[in-house]
Amino acid sequence: MTRRTRVRLLIVLVLLGLPAMAALLALWYVGSGRLEQRLAHEYAERLPGELTVGKVEVDGVGRAYLDDVRVGPDGAAKVTAKRVTVDGSLIGGRISALRIDGFHATIDRDAVAWIGELARSFGASTGAGGEADLEFTLSGAVDIADAMPLDDLFIRGEARGKRVRARLTATLAGEPIEWFIDHEDTAAGVRQTLDIRHAPIRLTPLFTALSRLTKLKP
Repeated sequence: MTRRTRVRLLIVLVLLGLPAMAALLALWYVGSGRLEQRLAHEYAERLPGELTVGKVEVDGVGRAYLDDVRVGPDGAAKVTAKRVTVDGSLIGGRISALRIDGFHATIDRDAVAWIGELARSFGASTGAGGEADLEFTLSGAVDIADAMPLDDLFIRGEARGKRVRARLTATLAGEPIEWFIDHEDTAAGVRQTLDIRHAPIRLTPLFTALSRLTKLKP
């Protein structure tokens, strides 16, 4: 074997070995329970409330599964998910696809206040230039003030740079709805389009929900 051949063989072995080593390191990191703790810590450092993850599994260095995800104001999980599947570069920290299954949100007065604080904190933490390409899906349900159940919820969308487009289907208080959302941050400001294809709303549960979420009297 010539010296050039040995060098080439060494390069190939290194290139093949690096992903395997990265996968082993990721498996060790997850197995030690440190990833769940790191996720909770990173969330607490940047956003209001508390995040807990019951279990994390990794599939190589390109996919991770987060089970029993719970997030909300301190001591109250307003949003839960049975499983979150993350695709992308686990080593580089870049996410290309996100799938959320078994999603459930409880919207009450405390949740409304927390969501407002979360939105402000998230905007401040991303800042300018937080552009990324991401595909996402979400399936589950939302309980709006224990008056307007949003069932069979399914959202499919994509983020390209500073533009987010999504399609939402669900049943709201027993009636089917379908919305298309197009949101984009431009130099001139925010451009947002909401295309409502089907959204019958019953007034009685709507006013009941509003009275419970605000200071309005029913």
